[in-house]
Amino acid sequence: MEMFRYHLDLIDKMGFSDWIKTYPVNPFTIYPTLIIIAIIIIVVIIKGRNKKAQGSKPLGAATLVLSKRNAFDSGLADNVKVLELNEKKVKWFYHKNGSAIYLAPGTNDLKVLAKWSYRKGKKIITNESQPLKIRLFAERDKEYSINYDITHSRYIFTEGCALEDDKWKNSLTEKNIVG
Repeated sequence: MEMFRYHLDLIDKMGFSDWIKTYPVNPFTIYPTLIIIAIIIIVVIIKGRNKKAQGSKPLGAATLVLSKRNAFDSGLADNVKVLELNEKKVKWFYHKNGSAIYLAPGTNDLKVLAKWSYRKGKKIITNESQPLKIRLFAERDKEYSINYDITHSRYIFTEGCALEDDKWKNSLTEKNIVG
């Protein structure tokens, strides 16, 4: 405790900027320390968000993955956001490599919006679709994903992570296409 008081007194006398200059800063130690602190903060935020989402999870809920970036096809939007779920605010959480929400078993009404970016010369242009209300049917304890097909202006609802397979276009049916 004495050590802290000593340094606090030095800060009062010298000022913080002069006090901190008395300590050598080694970039080989400060940068890894900052990176470790940032990782810890990110993990705490993710765990807190997931815990909040678990608290509002309906019994037998299905998981709807929203942000699946598809490396195989640039015709899909980068991000799909759910603005409302059954006319209520959405509590999303982190699932695998993207954000997700819980869907109650049965029919769910979603208000969705898609965003995507592309490069035109040196500029990056960001687009977004119009908010759209769609109705989805979710079975108990299943995982779904929703993506936006930019070329046809439609949402694609699939079970699991079917869009990670580069043959997904061949498996599309009227059941998969919503909106």
